[in-house]
Amino acid sequence: MASRPQSAELLPAESGKGSAGIVAIRHSFIGSGQFIGDGGRELQRVWQLGQWRPIARCDGRFVSRDSSVAHFTLTELCALFSVDASSAIVAIRMGNAALDGVETVRFRGGGGLLSYARADGRSVHTLNTESGLARKLIALAGVRAVAASLAPPAAAVFESLCRLLEAIPDKDGQRTAKASAVCVALRFALARAHARGFSESGGDATNPTRGGGQSSASGRELHSTP
Repeated sequence: MASRPQSAELLPAESGKGSAGIVAIRHSFIGSGQFIGDGGRELQRVWQLGQWRPIARCDGRFVSRDSSVAHFTLTELCALFSVDASSAIVAIRMGNAALDGVETVRFRGGGGLLSYARADGRSVHTLNTESGLARKLIALAGVRAVAASLAPPAAAVFESLCRLLEAIPDKDGQRTAKASAVCVALRFALARAHARGFSESGGDATNPTRGGGQSSASGRELHSTP
């Protein structure tokens, strides 16, 4: 049996573990194996709880195959799954006769749910990697609304990812094809910077002056976004 891929990813204090909130682990999100590292532990947990199938030509986005949850609102689904969220449930678009309403919630650690509320009272729930959620929110002009609901460190990282993805031309599937790799690279780079700052501060991630090393800015930025 093949072993799981190894990762140098470090989870800062959002994980709530470790005296300094830093724990070396394997990749937080595995999913089907196609978008490894594109999200956190909570995304992996919800992936395992539900039944999800990929959305065609929408890398990192999955729709629920469980017809029973179509009768749940996003709020009710979050309660059912006991979701550990880093944002509030945010209304991206109000529904009307022509358009479904859209709500979303970002998980602690990255990724999240985005749900469409239909006029007949049913919902279509999608599970999204961090890059999948970012791409969809860019398309819906909902990035600012979600970022405003996040703690400043998490908001800074999420908005940075969105800006990087917006810079990729959204034609011929280029943004979709590159988004997950960009997200994983960003997360890895920030985690390494956080770990370096922690090491150079003499093991005190809250003290930017000890050891004469880097400030803990990267660590603070990652505090809510492993």
